[in-house]
Amino acid sequence: MYADENESKLPPGAGYWLWDMDREITRQLMKNIGMTLSESDEDTPVSDVFYCPSNLTHRRSRQRCWDYHHPDGSRASYRVTGYFWLLDTLNEQGESVKPEIRGSGNKRWIRTTNMKGAGIAELVIDVTLSDPVVSVQEYPNGNFGQIIAGSGQGQYTGYYDTTSHLRSDRQGAGGNIGFVDGHVKWRHFKEMEKRYGTTPIHWW
Repeated sequence: MYADENESKLPPGAGYWLWDMDREITRQLMKNIGMTLSESDEDTPVSDVFYCPSNLTHRRSRQRCWDYHHPDGSRASYRVTGYFWLLDTLNEQGESVKPEIRGSGNKRWIRTTNMKGAGIAELVIDVTLSDPVVSVQEYPNGNFGQIIAGSGQGQYTGYYDTTSHLRSDRQGAGGNIGFVDGHVKWRHFKEMEKRYGTTPIHWW
């Protein structure tokens, strides 16, 4: 719906973590699904659409994610959602500022729905994150259930970022992949690869 109203263009990515989404963009998307918005962002209702039901941490802490603040108390310009958005970000010259996506296959950042190969182009993905700052012997792929990297600060607050569809702290079960043409399919974790980031690592 957003693309239909914006000449097939998609909104830009908002932050380093792929689940970050600009606050104004979330307001526009919520209007598209018919939600009544308040004038104050703090009072904007949290939409379940932005969070996977499998992620218990997000279910318990949606308001904290939705109205995210940095550790120093300053309000972030983006919201922390429950999905990876493979949205491209362009500089003033119209060039992508996103790093190359790692791993095998023809993976790419998405700018528009008017594209060739829309049926194989991945757009939105269930969160599969790992924190590599743990024992490599015990957690060879990192910890998927307690993400300390970034500003989650779970070791102080008891609030950890976590993978959706979590199989154990050692890995996720897999995730749903939403494609540009609108269809969705399940991908098992064994078929996922490290694609983006270092702390934390984004898998799909």
